[in-house]
Amino acid sequence: MVAMFLNNRAAELLAAGSVDAAYWHARRAIESDPGFAPATNTLGVVWLRRGRLALAEAAFRRTLALAPDNP
Repeated sequence: MVAMFLNNRAAELLAAGSVDAAYWHARRAIESDPGFAPATNTLGVVWLRRGRLALAEAAFRRTLALAPDNP
């Protein structure tokens, strides 16, 4: 539940253009529940928005590993 809340807040911050704040919320979500794939995906979006393509790809690959059947 905590990871979901933090991830939702990260998504809201991303939508508002607060990429740095979104990063910290996504990281805290992952720390709260390392297996919560949506938070790893959100972290990938943060990295993508920052132009850190290798880090974004790594986060997206981790997301796929955590939830391979989730489109």
